[in-house]
Amino acid sequence: MALFTIDEAKCRKDRLCVMECPMQIIAMKTKDDLPEPVRGAEKFCINCGHCVAVCPTGAFSLNTMKSEDCEEINPQWNPGHEVMENYMKARRSVRKFKKEPVDKDKLNQLIKMASYAPSGHNSRPVEWTV
Repeated sequence: MALFTIDEAKCRKDRLCVMECPMQIIAMKTKDDLPEPVRGAEKFCINCGHCVAVCPTGAFSLNTMKSEDCEEINPQWNPGHEVMENYMKARRSVRKFKKEPVDKDKLNQLIKMASYAPSGHNSRPVEWTV
C-alpha cells in the first residue's frame, strides 16, 4: 500500500506538504510534478499528519489519515488572544468532587476528546483507567 495518495485534480503543487513534513520524506522533482515519497519514506514516516493538515485543497491523504476524515476548523470558534492567554496562564487542575457517578456517555465523550491532545508524533501514548 502506498504511503500517501495525491488527488491530481485538487493538488495545486504549492509544495506546502514538502516544506511541512518534519521528516523530509516528501519530494517534488520539479514544480510541475506531484509530491511523492522519497526512498525509504515508509520507514521514517511518523504519521504526524502535518502533510494532510497543511494541504489547503484536501488533495493529500496518508494511508493512515484521509483528508476527508479530518474536521475543518470553524473560524467562528476562534477564542481570541485574551481568552487563549487566560487559558494558558490559568491551566491548573481544578477538582470538584460529587457523590454521584459521572454518566457513562459523558465520560466516554471526555475520554475521546482528550485523546486528541498533542502527544508528539501522534503516538497517543496515554492510557486511561476509569
